[in-house]
Amino acid sequence: MPPQALTVTWGAPESLVRVRLSPDSEATTLELEHSVPFAFAGSGAGGLYVGPGWDVSVLSLALHLRGEAVADPATWENTLEVQRYSERTIVAWAEVIAAGGTATDEEVAGGVEAARVQFTPDLADAPAAGARE
Repeated sequence: MPPQALTVTWGAPESLVRVRLSPDSEATTLELEHSVPFAFAGSGAGGLYVGPGWDVSVLSLALHLRGEAVADPATWENTLEVQRYSERTIVAWAEVIAAGGTATDEEVAGGVEAARVQFTPDLADAPAAGARE
């Protein structure tokens, strides 16, 4: 049987990425977990620093599996289409983190802003994703 799980560190020994594949008769489920100690992330808002990036990576994998190769990933990730996708995932991450109560409103807002700078640089003039009043 081929391997079905992989665990690697990501940037620091305490930052772990686990990928699990669970095949069944019709499809294979991919589970990706990126975990860091709470003290390392600062709060649940730490998910905004990496989550939207993983979303784009999984989108790229889905395109690849459909036979739609991305010739230059860096160029593709910086297209307005992908940045708009990232904007939507930032909003979703912010909503989930806020609902989970693992971060203050200020921490969520700071995470949203950091995510927007990293993942949606050309949409900087747009209203903030996940902005809460």
